[in-house]
Amino acid sequence: MANEEIPIEFSGLAYAPSTENEVYMLAAFLREHLPYKIVFEEFEVNPKQQGYKHSKWLDARGKRLVKGKWEDITIEFKLYSSGFLSDLETHPGLKVDRANLIICWCDDAREVTDYVDEVISLKPIFFGLPEDERRRIILYPEITTPDKTSQLSSIDDLLSHFSEANRPKVENLLELWPQQAQAGVAEILFPWGARTILRVCAYSTEHIIITEYANEGAKGAILSRFEGKTLPGSGQISIPLENIDLGVLPEFVDMASARI
Repeated sequence: MANEEIPIEFSGLAYAPSTENEVYMLAAFLREHLPYKIVFEEFEVNPKQQGYKHSKWLDARGKRLVKGKWEDITIEFKLYSSGFLSDLETHPGLKVDRANLIICWCDDAREVTDYVDEVISLKPIFFGLPEDERRRIILYPEITTPDKTSQLSSIDDLLSHFSEANRPKVENLLELWPQQAQAGVAEILFPWGARTILRVCAYSTEHIIITEYANEGAKGAILSRFEGKTLPGSGQISIPLENIDLGVLPEFVDMASARI
């Protein structure tokens, strides 16, 4: 951005958030527009000192004002809410010692609310403000930092993280799926209507997670056909990508997208 493009009275974010640190800053800029008042008491919370059953250092703890009373809360900041699903894979104890609140730029994974009390997405709050007020906070809110990738290139970047054996399967799944997939932080999200029902994860163990299915009969059929397992506490299905051959992907899509 050239210096002359920045109004001399402006002080804020040049572009829409593209990192977690920018979400911290935007939450501060939007503090008066959050659903309730929040007091931040500590950042980088040591789980051992708090007696948590997981080893994840939480981003913050503090209090929120609800119905005239302050409540203790723990807080996680994410660029996309789906990033918290990666934390659950690494720190399953988070399902026991739940984080109370996620503050993110974009809520792209509705199933996150199975594991936290609430998600505050800053994007709809920001775009719900009058235009002149938005311009005082983010100068060019329609674009991210120019050297960051767009959603489409983010999917391309995620594809590059899959092994050579599994990458063609994910590419074929993107073509077969009836709706446009979206990029999360470390996974590709496959929606059905307004909900995400399938996540293809580019973690160290490459796998597919089915978050919703038609009924228990459909669940059993998928587990049997593709040698998956049920994730404890959530009922979701996890299937290693190596269990799904390229030639049976159409069958997998039919089974995974079958709805009541």
